[in-house]
Amino acid sequence: MTVLLIAALALATTGAIWAVLAVRRLRRLETTLRAASGSGRGASAEDAARALAAATDRATSAAAAADAHSKRLEAALDASEVGIIGVDAAGRVLFASSAAQQFISARHGAVVAEVRVASLVPRAIATGEEIEETVEVFAPRRSHLGLRVVPTSAGEDDELAAVVFVSDLSARVRLDAMRRDFVANVGHELKTPLGALSVLAESLDQVDESESRERLTMRIRAQTERMTRLVDDLLDLSLVETGDLARAPVAIGDVVAEALERVGDLAADRDVGLKSELGDSGALVDGDRRQLVTAVANLLDNAVKYSPTGRGASVVIRTRGDGRSVVIEVEDEGVGIAAPHLDRIFERFYRVDRARSGGGGTGLGLSIVRHVAAGHGGMVEVRSRLGEGSVFRIVLPRRS
Repeated sequence: MTVLLIAALALATTGAIWAVLAVRRLRRLETTLRAASGSGRGASAEDAARALAAATDRATSAAAAADAHSKRLEAALDASEVGIIGVDAAGRVLFASSAAQQFISARHGAVVAEVRVASLVPRAIATGEEIEETVEVFAPRRSHLGLRVVPTSAGEDDELAAVVFVSDLSARVRLDAMRRDFVANVGHELKTPLGALSVLAESLDQVDESESRERLTMRIRAQTERMTRLVDDLLDLSLVETGDLARAPVAIGDVVAEALERVGDLAADRDVGLKSELGDSGALVDGDRRQLVTAVANLLDNAVKYSPTGRGASVVIRTRGDGRSVVIEVEDEGVGIAAPHLDRIFERFYRVDRARSGGGGTGLGLSIVRHVAAGHGGMVEVRSRLGEGSVFRIVLPRRS
């Protein structure tokens, strides 16, 4: 939205008003002249009345055109998500777009923005330079507003002295914070295995016993695998967040079979049984098979890791469907999740308990599951109680 458009609106609105006033004056004068003509004052008065009537019609058309032009410009302003306010040299509001109405005679947190605008406008008009500032508002919700005051002219006689743009920067601020947290978390996750590798490599260089060297080598391999998993999960997350899907008909039974194969070795190592109860396994969904397998495998992987070892625990995966959707459900007999954590477990790098994850998780698995489900037009749900295990459910639209 340019300042020229704002100025055009102001001029168009002013022009429309003056045109209407002019039409009214002309019609009054026309009535007077016709009255004079009717009283026998001569043909000149009648001719003047006719000429004036024609001028009045032209002025009426011009006023209608100006009014229509003004309405089009007002509609353009109101369509903008950015709040736009025009003020005169005294700071009086001349016009405001729909998005800016909340900052005029504001209440709650918007008062902060209104007060700040009132202080910035005189400065911008006095200096003739644009002023930009960010204001943080805490009510009714926390948000960040970008204020930009643009003086339109240095002339004192101009009615429109400045235009104020108010933008909601909250989404951008949240995104920047997420990026900073993401980089910090990735750095932390990489730093831990890298530090361990450095220490293990140094220790390996100082021992001679074959048994000790073998033990250190195994620990180096474990840390290397941890870093590999993190990189793989980062690549998977990056891919699913783009929403770029290689869509094709995918049989849900094939997805489950491949996911079970991926976690088979882990389940055997931890002595956790894997059971499948597949109903309508031939149901098809439109989607990316690789992403779907990754999402289901992540749920199974978490279920195995959080299951008690050596106690005959089992993880069950079920599928079912109806005419509209397909459901994939993973149930474990693990430690469960306390209610305060349920809303956050799908965040990147969020872990309920690092110790109970076996030290091998990256904290990205459930975030990937959520993005995969959303990318396929579905959703992921969880039901869990502390000490009673968990049930994760992916619901996907069935291929029609």
